[in-house]
Amino acid sequence: MATAVAPSFHSTKETTNYARLCRLLVDVGSDVLRETFEKKRPPGNLDTVLSSPPVHAVLLSLKKKKLLNPQQWDKLYPVLRSSVSSKNFDTTLLMVLLRNICGLVPPSTGWNTLPPAADTTLDADIVRIKYYRNTVYGHASEASVDGATFNQYWQDIQGPLVRLGGGGYQAAIDDLKTECMDPDFEEHYKELLRQVVMDEVSIKERLDVMRKEMGQIGRSLDEFKEAIVNPIKKAGDKAVTEYSIALKESIRSQTEYLAQVSPTLPNARTDHIFTNLLMQHGRKPVEDLDLERKECFYLHGQARRRKLVEDLDLKREKRVRQYGQMSGKQIKHSQDIFLSTDGKHPESVLVTGKAGIGKTLFCQKLIRDWADNKLFQSKANTEVPDFKFAYLLTFRQLNLLGDDPVTLKDILNRSSVLDDHSNIDDSLFEYVVDHPEEVLIVIDGYDECSQRDYIASDSHEKYPNNAFEKIPVAAVCAKLIKGKILRGSVVMITSRPDESDEMKDKDIHFDRYVEITGFSEPQVKEYIGKYFKSNEGMKNTVLGHITKNVNLVSFAHIPVLCFLMCSYFENKLQHSDITNPLPVKTSDLYDEIIKVFVQKHDKNKRLALEVTLDKLSKLAAQLLEERRYLFMKEDLKTFNSQEVESLCGSGLLHCGPPFRKSFSATTKYFCFTHLTLQEYLAASWFVKERKTPPKHVSPEVFQFMSGILSKQKDAVFMEMLLEEISRLRGISVCRYRLLKFKCLMDYEDVEFVKRIVKKRRHDLFEQEGSMLFCYSELTDVDCTTLSFLFHVFGALNAEEESEVSEGTSKMGAKWTLTTLSLSFNQITDAGVVSLCEALQTPTCKLTTLDLRENQITDAGVVSLCQTLQTPTCELTTLDLRGNQITDAGVVSLCQALQTPTCKLTTLHLSGNQITDAGVVSLCQALQTRTCKLTTLHLSCYQIANVDSVIPCRALQTPTSQITDAGFVSLCQALQMPTCKLTTLVLRGNQITDTGVVSLCQALQTPTCKLTTLLLSRNQITDAGVVSLCQALETPTCKLTKLDLSGNQITDAGVVSLCQALQTPTCRLTALDLSFNQITDAGVVSLNQALQTPTCKLTRLDLRHNEITDADEEHLRKFSTACRALF
Repeated sequence: MATAVAPSFHSTKETTNYARLCRLLVDVGSDVLRETFEKKRPPGNLDTVLSSPPVHAVLLSLKKKKLLNPQQWDKLYPVLRSSVSSKNFDTTLLMVLLRNICGLVPPSTGWNTLPPAADTTLDADIVRIKYYRNTVYGHASEASVDGATFNQYWQDIQGPLVRLGGGGYQAAIDDLKTECMDPDFEEHYKELLRQVVMDEVSIKERLDVMRKEMGQIGRSLDEFKEAIVNPIKKAGDKAVTEYSIALKESIRSQTEYLAQVSPTLPNARTDHIFTNLLMQHGRKPVEDLDLERKECFYLHGQARRRKLVEDLDLKREKRVRQYGQMSGKQIKHSQDIFLSTDGKHPESVLVTGKAGIGKTLFCQKLIRDWADNKLFQSKANTEVPDFKFAYLLTFRQLNLLGDDPVTLKDILNRSSVLDDHSNIDDSLFEYVVDHPEEVLIVIDGYDECSQRDYIASDSHEKYPNNAFEKIPVAAVCAKLIKGKILRGSVVMITSRPDESDEMKDKDIHFDRYVEITGFSEPQVKEYIGKYFKSNEGMKNTVLGHITKNVNLVSFAHIPVLCFLMCSYFENKLQHSDITNPLPVKTSDLYDEIIKVFVQKHDKNKRLALEVTLDKLSKLAAQLLEERRYLFMKEDLKTFNSQEVESLCGSGLLHCGPPFRKSFSATTKYFCFTHLTLQEYLAASWFVKERKTPPKHVSPEVFQFMSGILSKQKDAVFMEMLLEEISRLRGISVCRYRLLKFKCLMDYEDVEFVKRIVKKRRHDLFEQEGSMLFCYSELTDVDCTTLSFLFHVFGALNAEEESEVSEGTSKMGAKWTLTTLSLSFNQITDAGVVSLCEALQTPTCKLTTLDLRENQITDAGVVSLCQTLQTPTCELTTLDLRGNQITDAGVVSLCQALQTPTCKLTTLHLSGNQITDAGVVSLCQALQTRTCKLTTLHLSCYQIANVDSVIPCRALQTPTSQITDAGFVSLCQALQMPTCKLTTLVLRGNQITDTGVVSLCQALQTPTCKLTTLLLSRNQITDAGVVSLCQALETPTCKLTKLDLSGNQITDAGVVSLCQALQTPTCRLTALDLSFNQITDAGVVSLNQALQTPTCKLTRLDLRHNEITDADEEHLRKFSTACRALF
C-alpha cells in the first residue's frame, strides 16, 4: 500500500508578516501600555494605591462582575502586598486598570470603536492598540498577511505606539520590521497574541458588556463609571432579610401539599420519609482494554478468541457504564452535600437516581428544610454556606417556555415555590448577581428536559455570559449549569443515570456527585422498626412477612413505597377480623394498597369503590399512553368533587404546588404519588380492555398485567402480551428474556409456562444448555425468577425422561440448563439464597455458575457452601471473582470442598479480600482426598508498585494480596499426592523470588500435577527465574504453560530460560514474558533456543519490552515453529 506523504508547513513571507505583527503588539504593545499605566496611575507606591479604599472598591466591583479573574486578582493583591509590580500585569489587565483607575476619558466613539484619524489623544491611541490587536487576530485562521496589508497595519500600529511610548520606540519598531525571525519564534508570538485576545473575551473586558450586565444600556459611559466608583443604592441588608423571610414563608405555604399521605397517621408527612444518599468521591477511570482485546487475536484459537473478545467487550461496556461513578460514603444529613472540601464549597451538584427512587421528593424536602431552617444543623460551622435565597425549578416546567428569550430573573420567577410576595424585583436581582454565594438553585428532572442536546453542546456560547441578557431558555440553563453565569452560586441538578451520562460524555463535570440509592435491606428493617416502634407485635409481624419475601424487600427499596406499604399493613392488621394472608405478590400488594387508601379516605362511604377505581385506571392509562405524568384539574372532569377530594387526601394523588405557566398565571397540577401506582392502575385498565400497552411503557406495566391476568387465567391474551414484550424499545436481549420469565412467574400457571417454554425454546437459551445475563442489572428479585425457571426446566426434563423411558420419545435432556452466567450485576446474599434453593433440587443440572462482580459477602458464601455439599448439586465450576468475600468465607468454602458429595473442580476467587490466612485454609482443603479442585484462581485486581507494569484499574473495595507466606503454604499443598490442582492463577500478588524457591521445590516433586502457572504482575526478578529454570529442566516437572508477564525480568533472566527451553526434559509450550525489561540481547538468546530441536515452545509473548524492529524480524523467521508476539 502506498504511504501518504505527510503535509509539511514552512514559513512564508506572508506567515512571517503575521508573526511580526503579533510580536509588535505583544512585546512593544505590552511595554508601552505598562509605561503608560505607570505614568497615569495615582501617585505613590503601587501596593498603597491598590489598597486605597476608592481604588480597591472599583477593583472589587470588577472582580464581582468577573471582569478580573482570580489569577489577575492575585497579581494585584499578592500575599506579600509590597511585592506587587506592573511587570507581572498582562496586557488585558493593564487595559482594565488604565480605563478604570487612571481617570481616562473614553474617546467620542467609545472604547470599542476605532477613533477618527484626527483624534490622537492618549485615550484614542489606547483604543487603537486594542482595535488593531483584534483586527490582526482576525487573520489567525490563515496566520498570514500579504505585503500591502502588512505595511498598512504596521504603519497604523506604530503611530499610536510611538505617541504613547515616545520617540525612543521608533528605532526598536523599525528593527523589528526587518529582523530575521526563527519559525519557532513565529509560532510563539502567534500563540501569545491568541491568548491575549482570548483573555479579553473570557473576562468581558469591554465596558459595553459591563453596561449590559448592569442593565444600563442607555446610560452614558461617564454615568456608568460613576456607578462603579459610587454604586447606586441597591437592595440593602434589611430588604434582603425581609425578602428571605418572605421567600421561606412562601415555600412553606406552597409545599403544604406534602402534608398528609398516611390514612392512619394524621401527622405523617412525605418530607418525614428519609432516603438513602450516597456522596460519591473520586472517579473510577475507564481502563483501556483495547490492548488486551488485541492480544486475543494472537494468543488463542478462533473459538477461544471470540469468547475472550466478547468478554473484554463486556468488560469495556461495564467500565464505560461506570465512568463517572464513584466510591461513596453515606450522607447522614443533607448539609453534608454542601460542606466544603479542600477549602472550597461545591458550586455544582448532580443528584442521580433511577426512576421513581425519590429524586423529586428529595428536592422538595431539601427546599422545605431550608425554609424551616433545618437544612444546616449548625450555623456556627464556618464550612456551612449561608444561603439567603433558594429556588426550586423543574425542567418539565421550563419545557413550556420553548425557545422564548428570557433572563435568569425570568426563570427564577417561574419557581413553583414563589407566591406574589416573593417575586424577585430588579434591585433584589442585582443583589443576587452581586452575591451569588448566597444563592441555591435546584432544578429537578434533567432527564425530562426537551433540550438536553442543546444544553450538553456548546451552542449557548454564541450568547453573552450575562445574567441580565435575554437569551433562549436552554442557553440560560446551559450557562447556569456550566457556571458561565451566576458563578459562585450552588446549582443542583437531578437526573436519571442514563441521561446524566450524556453530560459526562460531553465533558460537563460537577463539583459533587450524589446518588439516591433507596433503602438497603437493613435500612428497610430499620425503617419498619421506627414506623411500628409503639407496637412491637405489629412490627414483628410486618418485619417477618417482608423479610422472607425478597420481592417485598425490593418493593420497599423505594422510600415512598416503603412508607405506603407500612401504612397499608398497619391498617390491615388493625382489623381483627382479617383472616386472609398478607399479600406476597407485588401486583396483589398494589391492588390492596389502592383499595384500602381510597376506602379509608371515603369516610362517609359516598364513593362506589369499583367505579372510582375504574375511572382512575382509565385516567392512568390515558396519561401513560400520552407519556404524561402531570395533569391539570381539567383532566379530572369525569370525577365528581367528592372523588377528587377523597383521592387527593388518600395519598394516591399528589397535588403539586402552583405551576407557573407565565410570570403572573398559575395553575395546580396533579400526579400519582409514585409512578408505579400510575403504572399499576394503567395495567388494570389495559387488562380490562384486553389491550396491549404502547411500546414506550416500562417493563413493570407488563409484569403488573401478568399478575392481574393470573386471577382471570386468560391464556390467549397472556400469550399476546408475551409477544408484545419483544417489541419493547430500549431493552437488551437479556432484559427482554428476563422480563418474559418474570411475567410467566407472575401468571402463576405452570402448565401454561411449560407450553410457552416449549414453544419459545430457541428464544431462551444463549446456546444449547447456556444462559447469559451479564450486565443486566439483575437484583435479588430476578434470582427468584431464575429459581422459578429452574423448576420449570426440571419439570420439563422429568416429563422428557419419562417419555424416553416409556419409548414415546428418543430425545433426552432437551431442557437441561448447564451453564448460567450472572456476572456484573447487583446480586446480594439474598439473591444467592434463592439460587441455592433451586440448585439443590434433583432436577437442576447446572454445572457452571458465574457470579463474578456482584455484591456477595461471606453470608452468601455460607449459603453456597450448604448447597455444594448437597448430593443433588451438580456444580463443577463456580466463579466468585470481584465480590466481597474474606478469609471467613474461604473457611466455609474449604469445609464444602472437603465434603465427598461436593463436585467442584474449578473455583475463581480473584479480586476478593482474601489474605494469606485464607490461603492456609484452602491448602488444608486441597490436601484432602475428597477435594476435587483442579483449577484455582487467586489473582489480585491491584498490583504492586512495579514501573514496568501497566497501571491497574481502581476498584471500589481494594482487594487483598497474597504474599510469599501464603504462597509457601500453597507450594506445600501442591506436593501432596492428594492435591489434584493442575492450574494455578496468582496474578497481581506480592510473590517474590523467595516464594519462587518454594515453588520450584514443589514443581520438582513427582506428585505435583501442576501444568499451568500464571504469575504475572508479581515481584519476580532474574534470581527467581533461575530457580524456576532449575525446576523446568527436571523430568518430574509437568509445567506446559508459564506466565511471567509484568515482572522484573531482564536479558539475564532470558538467558536462564533459554537454557531450560533447550533441555529435552522441559515440557513448556507457552511462555509469556510481556511487560518486562527485555532488550535485543534477550531476543538473540531466544533465537538460538527456538532453533534447537528439543525446544517445544509454540507460543511466545514478548510485547511491551525494549526490543527493536530488527530483532522482532529475526524472531518472525521462526514463526512456523513458534508464534512470537510483540
